[in-house]
Amino acid sequence: MKPTEAKYYFHRALCYTVQMKNTKALKDYAMAIELNSKYHAAFGARAHLYRVIEKHQEAVEDYTAAIVLEPSWSLGYVGRGQSQEALGMLDDAMADYEKASREDESNPEPWKRMQLLYNMSGQSMKAEDCARKHKELSQ
Repeated sequence: MKPTEAKYYFHRALCYTVQMKNTKALKDYAMAIELNSKYHAAFGARAHLYRVIEKHQEAVEDYTAAIVLEPSWSLGYVGRGQSQEALGMLDDAMADYEKASREDESNPEPWKRMQLLYNMSGQSMKAEDCARKHKELSQ
């Protein structure tokens, strides 16, 4: 790989992310995206890092870009939903968890997140249904 290739910066950014060198990782994700504006994985990885460091608005923007490029990416909907939750956008978060549950019917995570939101809103029967589905998929 050459430093002129997007995947060079992407892979280096992943290494920086693991080392928790977040500033360097964000710069390399940005370079990868600058070199390839359709780099779904770079948008997704940067979105995840933004969520981890609690820059939720930036995370939502990058998850959205990744989802536009790969609409069936269920983990993107889950990640975006988690950042939307942190921003108080609970209806949007619920919509993303529902979409994630349809895109990947084997993933238990959206059911867990929906259960939490239903519990927060006092909808205990719906929360119990989600808990059952989460348990079923986690086995």
